[in-house]
Amino acid sequence: MQQIVNFPGQTQQRNNEGCLYCSAYVPEGKQVCTACYERLAPNGAKTKENAISRYRHSIIRAANSQPTKLMDMGAVIKLNEIGLCSRILDMQDGERVNQGKQNELIRAIAETEVQLEILKCAHMKSKEDRDAYYFHLEQAARRNPEDRHNEDFAPLPLLL
Repeated sequence: MQQIVNFPGQTQQRNNEGCLYCSAYVPEGKQVCTACYERLAPNGAKTKENAISRYRHSIIRAANSQPTKLMDMGAVIKLNEIGLCSRILDMQDGERVNQGKQNELIRAIAETEVQLEILKCAHMKSKEDRDAYYFHLEQAARRNPEDRHNEDFAPLPLLL
């Protein structure tokens, strides 16, 4: 038995057949019961982190499949093909949101996320790189929405 922190912050002993949070019985190989799983991960646990972690081995393999410079050039081409920016601009064309355009935008966001994960795996191999990434990520997330523009980057021209 090992000591765990229970909801909300209570300590108890963990037995190997019980849920980490409520100690209800869970089948072998599971650590969280269905009720706690649904409570902790709304919408059926469909989160970006769960999807990415499920395919982490493929992402790491893609990040290590070729030299970083070649992979970077390929990523530039793929990101251009995905066309996230043009999909966002397409959403502005009509007065009503077209469901097809909405699905294309969502697909482009997902494809872009995967490309970014591959780039992160390729470029953050050392602890210092990961620390720098998380520092910059926290700085970017902390900004107010109206201050999101980063003066360090040159603005990209809008294609009309």
